[in-house]
Amino acid sequence: MNNVEIDGIKYDVSLLSPAGQSLISVLLESNKRLKESQISVALYSAAAIRLIEELKEHLTDDSIIKAAE
Repeated sequence: MNNVEIDGIKYDVSLLSPAGQSLISVLLESNKRLKESQISVALYSAAAIRLIEELKEHLTDDSIIKAAE
């Protein structure tokens, strides 16, 4: 039996209307994709930080842009 809790109340999904069951399916898929997106953001952020650290080894004084005087 699948349950869903909304506002502290548990509901039996199998007793919902077909439209309600469809909404539950969409909600579950949305939550799954949200978690995947959060993991992707963490991975891309970590990669960017690492790439910047590695890039710093290639930065030279000659590549600095001087401010107009």
